[in-house]
Amino acid sequence: MRRENQHVSQTATRLRISISAIRREARRYGVEFRLLKPKARKHFFAQLRRAAKHQIAQLIGELFEELSWKVQPQRKAWDSEKYNMVILDAAASGLVAFANEFNSDTVRELIANTESFRRLP
Repeated sequence: MRRENQHVSQTATRLRISISAIRREARRYGVEFRLLKPKARKHFFAQLRRAAKHQIAQLIGELFEELSWKVQPQRKAWDSEKYNMVILDAAASGLVAFANEFNSDTVRELIANTESFRRLP
């Protein structure tokens, strides 16, 4: 789960309550629960030259064929974000967590292979 910086006390309280409920459920089912710092996610995708949310979503769609149909065309600044972005955002967070936990070089190699495959005629 991504840990967001919360400055409003009411929102921070809600977030704390939500996180403790998720931790309890995860423990109940034997699932490990970790918080991912937004800075780690931002740094990971910045190294891949994917700073914009739409660029990250496109990358996730290329890496995971099952999610490719969820990728929407880039939106205008005045358009609201599509609900599908939540799924792509979660997959991106999972990819970063996997890279941080296991081997970020393997993930970068997978991404490089996907990009070179896309360039083939």
